[in-house]
Amino acid sequence: MKPHFRYRYPLYPLGPSAAPSCLVALLGVSPELALTLLLSQVYSKLKYHPEMRFFHWFSKWRKLHRDQEYEVTWYISWSPCTKCTRDVATFLAEDPKVTLTIFVARLYYFWDPDYQEALRSLCQKRDGPRATMKIMNYDEFQHCWSKFVYSQRELFEPWNNLPKYYILLHIMLGEILRHSMDPPTFTSNFNNELWVRGRHETYLCYEVERLHNDTRVLLNQRRGFLCNQDPHKHGFLEGRHAELCFLDVIPFWKLDLHQDYRVTCFTSWSPCFSCAQEMAKFISNNKHVSLCIFAARIYDDQGRCQEGLRTLAKAGAEISIMTYSEFKHCWDTFVDHQGCPFQPWDGLEEHSQALSERLQAILQVRASSLCPVPHRPPPPPLSPAPCLPLCSEPPLGSLLPQGTCLCPSLSFS
Repeated sequence: MKPHFRYRYPLYPLGPSAAPSCLVALLGVSPELALTLLLSQVYSKLKYHPEMRFFHWFSKWRKLHRDQEYEVTWYISWSPCTKCTRDVATFLAEDPKVTLTIFVARLYYFWDPDYQEALRSLCQKRDGPRATMKIMNYDEFQHCWSKFVYSQRELFEPWNNLPKYYILLHIMLGEILRHSMDPPTFTSNFNNELWVRGRHETYLCYEVERLHNDTRVLLNQRRGFLCNQDPHKHGFLEGRHAELCFLDVIPFWKLDLHQDYRVTCFTSWSPCFSCAQEMAKFISNNKHVSLCIFAARIYDDQGRCQEGLRTLAKAGAEISIMTYSEFKHCWDTFVDHQGCPFQPWDGLEEHSQALSERLQAILQVRASSLCPVPHRPPPPPLSPAPCLPLCSEPPLGSLLPQGTCLCPSLSFS
């Protein structure tokens, strides 16, 4: 392949009736078969699609090697069309000794319900061998560049916004395939112990409801979970917090501006200051969307995050601590529990109650902290304690000259 490398990340095809002019598939079978490069023709006939061309060739090979097992890996610029997806699922069902991993650079007509159902049928695991589909990240692009591109020793140069579009497409594919969280991942990250160590990841589960005549209609296609992207993960130099990843994907839902929506997030940590600020901006600029956040734990950096939570609540977001009811709902909705009921851990209710009281103290703005009594000295700073203080910054009144009041309309005797 020439170095122009048709694998960039536009999120939409050229139009509702337009097929990609050139679908590139880099198809490899390991370990015995050599790597193969197939390009689709401009023709719309199915037999010219690279997936079908591959299986036409591979079927002949399989007749001579029926007893061997093969792992097939595809790198494709567009995910397979609906008809190819169904034919691939049929082929794999008839040949259980072949497993298929598909890395796609873009999702083809991801908004179409029939196409979404075809992808779910292809990637289901319960009823027999199917395929695994993933979005290409930096490592896969670099691998394809080194294996399939006539680069004349040029290094792979990633294009702008590659990490951002990877995250968007990864979330959208998770919504389509209805990915579920592993039970240990959920219990480890959502455990609401007051003191935890080594929990550096933030998981965010979300669901969307449309509000109509005082009733809520759950949008099943807008439900999923995601995790923050750590620096250097998937080959990306910069990380991104889970809340920002979530805000990135909402515009692609194309929510109707004339409808009212309620977005509910269940997070393992409450938002940091920067994320809270961005979420506050979002709901301020999108009056048709209301935001409800349930947090398993409070992320606290001695005052800055508390300010962010207050800003977010002031913008209209509902912020609460997860209780047994929310933990069970997440377990039933987002976890691959395989029929096992949710088992609460020791201290769940007690920890929820303590965290709820602490959150209320953070969100509560007391008049005494804004309008100090003139003849009363400012309170002394809090001394270190086993628990993080509710406010590590000095009261606002202590920064003013004695006798000054921020609320002149109020009088004190």
